[in-house]
Amino acid sequence: MDKVNLEKEKKNLRKSLILKRKSIDKNQKNEKDLIIFEKIINLDLYQKSELILTYVSFQDEVDTLKLIDYSLKIGKTVLVPKCKSNSIMNFYKIKTIGELKKSNYGILEPDEIQENLVDLNQKAICIVPALSFDRKLYRIGYGGGYYDNFINKNHNISYIGLCYDFMMSKKLPIDIHDEKINYLITEKNNYLGGSDE
Repeated sequence: MDKVNLEKEKKNLRKSLILKRKSIDKNQKNEKDLIIFEKIINLDLYQKSELILTYVSFQDEVDTLKLIDYSLKIGKTVLVPKCKSNSIMNFYKIKTIGELKKSNYGILEPDEIQENLVDLNQKAICIVPALSFDRKLYRIGYGGGYYDNFINKNHNISYIGLCYDFMMSKKLPIDIHDEKINYLITEKNNYLGGSDE
């Protein structure tokens, strides 16, 4: 498939996935979020990691606010992203969720304080958002390329995707710039390293 048609397919898929995820019942969402949260904190990867990089959940994304709060309480170093132009994203250390500020899109982001940039050559995991993942652990996000770019430049980090099971895809359209993650958690299954099933 040529690049133009691939991008068109991805754009249409994003629209349908956004609508699909919006249909989730709030009580069911809370139940699924709690199961996913408990799965994360019981992972060896999580328990052994010094740094927790995570997106700040927005609207109907899999909740990460509980994870951020818990991680801070048990003394983990938590970093959250600030998106810039040209698909560049930096992660900044935070001490509380309360210090985050709403961006123009309504997403909570950290201040760009140089001293809150942390050396990422430590044991770190990065919690990755997406509209959908497939079983090979490719993802489709919102189209900005921020996470693909970050993953491509930071191979020493373990990447964990979060997704509701009903949002999983059998196979996603991918191109040369799309990056896989290492691990995927839904409320029903865990996927490690990808599978051809």
